[in-house]
Amino acid sequence: MKKRTIKSFVGFVLILALCAGLAVPVLASFNQTLTGFSITAPNLHTASSWSHLGITNAIILDLVPPALQNNYRNNITRAEFAALAVALYEHVYRSGREITGRAHFNDTTDVNVQKMGYLGVVQGVGDGNFAPHNPITREQAAVMLVNLAAAMGYNMPAQAPLYADLADISPWAVQSVGALQAGYPRGIMGGVGEGRFSPRGSFTREQSIITMVRLFDRLRDARIIIIP
Repeated sequence: MKKRTIKSFVGFVLILALCAGLAVPVLASFNQTLTGFSITAPNLHTASSWSHLGITNAIILDLVPPALQNNYRNNITRAEFAALAVALYEHVYRSGREITGRAHFNDTTDVNVQKMGYLGVVQGVGDGNFAPHNPITREQAAVMLVNLAAAMGYNMPAQAPLYADLADISPWAVQSVGALQAGYPRGIMGGVGEGRFSPRGSFTREQSIITMVRLFDRLRDARIIIIP
């Protein structure tokens, strides 16, 4: 049995356990041998403890490109966030089938940016540029998450956000921020504490990965993504 098959099997067992509300061990417990096959746990020493299980599940589900499986507390860039979006769309929603269309920007040839631009998940910053290396802001991430869900056939219901700093959220992001807050803590993206969203604040790799896992959960609950 190939290592990838073992990985998929463990991921399936984890998902079943989570769906059933069972306690799932922290990842390090998977760094062991299962029926004679070695399963290597991800290296999470740069991740915050609260994110360990979510990151582990994301890696098992093939939602995290290898280049992003480190420096989890670093701020994520716009191009890196696009890479996470492509992983969810191609590896899970489309079962490995590649997005063939491309959008083009003046300042990047990053294929993940081009794919997400083609689907309308990401937008440029003006003058035909994307600013791929700029850290993504929280409100930009919110809009991309809602657009990604729509690209997979799930339209989130519009809802006004309930944050003390609502006036600071850009008009183009207000509905997306509200849609992601809906039902929190079962929502997809919450605030930063003290009733604030901090729309222009930074977003880390680990925070981005956790929101992708939550979006996966929402799509699975809506039967848009089916676990075989």
